[in-house]
Amino acid sequence: QESRGLGDVYKRQLRCMTVRVFSHALVRAGPGAILASEGDILAKDLLFLSGCLLEQAVAGGMAVEDEWGTLSDRIELVTACADAVGNALSVAGAYLDTHTRATLESTASLCLSGTLFEADMGPALAYSQMKCALLRLAINCISIPWSDGAASNITDVVRQVATTLKGDRDKSVAMEAFSAIGVCAVPYTH
Repeated sequence: QESRGLGDVYKRQLRCMTVRVFSHALVRAGPGAILASEGDILAKDLLFLSGCLLEQAVAGGMAVEDEWGTLSDRIELVTACADAVGNALSVAGAYLDTHTRATLESTASLCLSGTLFEADMGPALAYSQMKCALLRLAINCISIPWSDGAASNITDVVRQVATTLKGDRDKSVAMEAFSAIGVCAVPYTH
């Protein structure tokens, strides 16, 4: 039983490390990674990360310890996935196909708005580390134009969530919220 538990710990750590390595590799490779991706493998990887983020941040209640690990493990996984998707948008968002980009933005919006209107603000907005990661992701969604030059359509959701979080007790959350509000206020021009 003890060796099985230790193996599970390593698997959970490996998941987060894998997401971080993917993110670092994408940043190092730059936008050319999207353009050179054969069979849209990179887009599929981003969609997988997006699904994992959505599952853990919104759909998968944060209180139960399961195969994803402890609450701390799950917060770390959500943060790693949000940062990886945000980094991908920052590096290559303007080169992503419409379907992939729409899915990534929809995930960001659902992670923020899907939990905002619940009485306890839901699992994704209950922990400072996750709040910061989701706000950074939202800022990247708004800041990077689509491949056709269009702007993000999640600005209203981000503004609403950021306005709620600007008074957060955690200074880092409040600062990310103010950054998001600032990005929402700047009109996008070509």
